[in-house]
Amino acid sequence: MLFMKVVNIDPEHKLEAIKLRTGGGIPSSNAKFVGEWSALDNSKVFLLLDIEDPHDLVKLLAPFQHLTKDELYPVIETEEMLKLQATLLK
Repeated sequence: MLFMKVVNIDPEHKLEAIKLRTGGGIPSSNAKFVGEWSALDNSKVFLLLDIEDPHDLVKLLAPFQHLTKDELYPVIETEEMLKLQATLLK
């Protein structure tokens, strides 16, 4: 399943979060990183993840929980959503 993770970086912990992220602090899991984008003001990071097992999601989130305030949304491609909605409206 695809998840959009919005990482809201706490300015107080910004350097620690960057150090953890760039220093290999992310535990190995079967989660697949589909894409990653950063806001130009460096206040947020957007991650698109493909995750089959919720345990992999927990492993991925755990090291950063004390440094960031995250939002997590299950997502689907808009075209797929529109097709699904069209069948439900019939």
